[in-house]
Amino acid sequence: MFDVAGALYTIPSAINNVGAVAGRYYDSAGQLHGFVRDGAGTITTFDVTGHLTTVPRSINNFGVIAGVSEGQLCGHGFIRDTNGAITSFDVPDASSTCTTSINDQGQVAGYYFVAPTFVGYTSGGFVREPNGAITTFQVSGALHTRVTSINNKGVVVGYTQYVSDGPSQGYIRDAAGAISAFSVPGALFTAALDVNNKGDLTGNYYDGATTHTFVRYNDGTLVTISIPGSLEERVGGINEKGDVVGYSYDTSAHGYLRAKDGSVTRFDLPGSSPSFEMYINSAGVVAGTIDFHGYIGKP
Repeated sequence: MFDVAGALYTIPSAINNVGAVAGRYYDSAGQLHGFVRDGAGTITTFDVTGHLTTVPRSINNFGVIAGVSEGQLCGHGFIRDTNGAITSFDVPDASSTCTTSINDQGQVAGYYFVAPTFVGYTSGGFVREPNGAITTFQVSGALHTRVTSINNKGVVVGYTQYVSDGPSQGYIRDAAGAISAFSVPGALFTAALDVNNKGDLTGNYYDGATTHTFVRYNDGTLVTISIPGSLEERVGGINEKGDVVGYSYDTSAHGYLRAKDGSVTRFDLPGSSPSFEMYINSAGVVAGTIDFHGYIGKP
């Protein structure tokens, strides 16, 4: 495990293929700041100047970080380059910008709100190009379009709702902008949460009783994941091999790694349990949160 020096909580948000981890931490006053931990274990902290909170959400394989300031999930978007320079941005005419993912081309994806409060709001997705140009989009007929991940081919995934607080569907938006929605059969809610560069994606679904995990491969094959003895599963991410990491609950929380061949490895640290976030890179290295400490290692 690892911690930012002096932090109350250390919470990784992403890991890249060279083992660099980006995330956020709470200081002793309860303020949120950003950090990046390089592959050698050196931790650098940073803030968006003039903003009360800094929350990294994604790091690409070059070490460029994208995230949110002045909020935890939404506020203003930012990009931090490898020299530490930070660029803030907002979706035009949006009341709030929610950055979620950056790819190796420097495209940043996320979603935005178009009302000043969470009463009567609508939301849409966006892709920001490296030159700063922003394209917004919505799933046809949807009230809410949320973006969760973008891969190196510019494929975006997320989930959508057609009525407020209603059932959700997952969707895939290709690099040309064509969108296709899908649902896990029998599910009330389906959310695509991460996509790899092959177009394989993973997410969660709710069957009316509890939450489980699924993988949808690039040929359209959809497989649900069931962890033996588990009451509930939540996914964290998928790597280039198709391995999926997440956590499951029985009487406590446990990490799990599901290989593409379907084999499942459950893992724990003595006296600890995953808190709420876990991510995986192409080498099979997992980063996440264990009892509010940072964790990095191979299950």
